[in-house]
Amino acid sequence: MAKLYRQHHPEHTVFYRVFFYYFERFLREYEARFEKEYVFLRRVIQEVVERYLNCGNPMCGFARIRCPDCGEERLLMFSCKTRGFCHAKRREE
Repeated sequence: MAKLYRQHHPEHTVFYRVFFYYFERFLREYEARFEKEYVFLRRVIQEVVERYLNCGNPMCGFARIRCPDCGEERLLMFSCKTRGFCHAKRREE
């Protein structure tokens, strides 16, 4: 019998909410406000933040896994696999 999945709710953390609410604005304003001093914004930064915001979100994908011995099932949310940035990746290490 499958156990009930308990979502971790990273969206309730301040870290997540800062990126969720302000990162798009940061991207829009970066060139005018910061590019002269810090040069261009590398594309990988935007990619990492986008992956982080989708990490562990069941709407972004999951797998149902089953133990072949006991038949216990669990849902495994897809991870962003971003080292040093994501809370889920740090939990694995």
